[in-house]
Amino acid sequence: MRVAAENLVWDTVESSSATYTSTSGDTSNTALYSGPIALRHLSGYAIQLNIASGTPTGTFKLQGSCSNPRITGNGSYPNDASAMVWDDISGATATYAASGHNTWNVDGASYLWVRVVWTETPGSSGSVTGLFYGKGAT
Repeated sequence: MRVAAENLVWDTVESSSATYTSTSGDTSNTALYSGPIALRHLSGYAIQLNIASGTPTGTFKLQGSCSNPRITGNGSYPNDASAMVWDDISGATATYAASGHNTWNVDGASYLWVRVVWTETPGSSGSVTGLFYGKGAT
């Protein structure tokens, strides 16, 4: 069985210039995008978000993609996640008005990629960290 565990990494842009290097996202940004996570042969996954401080006001949602982009040289992220087609995953939205945490548990996902997107409501502050954990065939 394959087990995948990794910290979410964030960027404020959805373009070829996104670097996805920060493990802490600033919720005062209008938008945050986690680096796309390849699901490949995983049969299920969980994503846990934690906002430990500040006053976040906004919404996190999961998005999935069946796009098959070229992968960067290190094999981890698409060359340009903004060129992929992303769709909101039904029922996978969490609205925040205070610090806290949320876990999505997804079983039987058949899309190739998943990411988390933050949309700020003005006046938000705080930081978010996240963890991806998946299980499936080797």
